[in-house]
Amino acid sequence: MIMMNFLAFFFVLTRRVLTMWKKIFLGTLLLCLLFPLSGRAHAIWINMTAWNPSPTEESAARTRMYIGWGHRFPVDGLTDRSTFDFIELIDPLGAREKVELEKEGISTAEIVSAQEGAYILSLTRRASIYNTYWEDGQMKRGYGDRADFPNVIESLRTQQFSTAHFRIGSRVAAYHPHRAGAVLELVPLADPYAAEKNYVGALLPVQLLLDGEPVPYVEVTATYAGFSSSDAMAQRLLTNQDGIVYVRIVHWGEWLLKAKAERPATEKYQDIADKEVYYTTLTFEI
Repeated sequence: MIMMNFLAFFFVLTRRVLTMWKKIFLGTLLLCLLFPLSGRAHAIWINMTAWNPSPTEESAARTRMYIGWGHRFPVDGLTDRSTFDFIELIDPLGAREKVELEKEGISTAEIVSAQEGAYILSLTRRASIYNTYWEDGQMKRGYGDRADFPNVIESLRTQQFSTAHFRIGSRVAAYHPHRAGAVLELVPLADPYAAEKNYVGALLPVQLLLDGEPVPYVEVTATYAGFSSSDAMAQRLLTNQDGIVYVRIVHWGEWLLKAKAERPATEKYQDIADKEVYYTTLTFEI
C-alpha cells in the first residue's frame, strides 16, 4: 500500500513538473516569436590598399580606398554606393575634398597627394527610418515613412558613419586629435602611426563623440584583420566618463573599431521617429 501511494504521488508530481516546464517552454517560445532577438546591424567601414604611402621626387603618393560592408572584417560583401550621402578626404591642414567613387565595379576611389601628414577619409550613409508595427496579429518590421505603416509601435531614425585614418609620408607635425565632424565619431587621441603607439602592446586612447560631446559608458568593440572569419571581435571595451576607451594593440595590421549610440528623437526628427540610432566605425593600420 505504501509503495502504491508513493507511485501515485510520484506520478502526479511528475505530471505537474512536466506541465510546468511545458508552460515555461511555450511561454519562452511565444516571447521569442513576438520579440525576436535582433541581429547585429551590418557595419560599413573604409579599407585602404596602402595606409602609409610615400611620395617620391617624381610622383605623388598613391593609395586606393574601398568600402567594406557586412560582418566579416576586412572584406565581406558589397554595398550599394547610391546609399552614401557623401565621402570626404580631409588633408593635414583640414581642407576637405569630395571623393567620387568609380562608377564600375566595387565602391572604390584612388587617393593621390604629394602633401605629407595625417589624413582622414570620412563616409556618411543616408539616414533611414526603421519601423516596428503590428499587423494581422503579428509584429512586423520595415523601412520607410512611418505614415506608410499601420499601428506603429516604434520608429527609429538610423544612420551610419565611418572614418579611416591614414598617413602619407613620414614627416608629421605634432599630433592633435583629428576630427571629421560626423554626428557619431570615434577619434584617436594619439597618432596610431607614431612610433610610441605603433607597436604590439601599446594602448591607443580613442574617444567616442556624439555631436562633438563625449559619450560615457557605451560599448566599443575592436578587432584586427585575421582575428576571426565571423563577426567576432577581439576586444569589448566600455567608454569611461569622458567617452574614452584604451585599445590594447595586440596584433599588427588593419584594425576596426565599432560603436553605437542612441537617444530620444531630437526636435528636428520628432515628427518622423521616436529614437535616433547612430553607428560608427574607425579603421587604421598598426
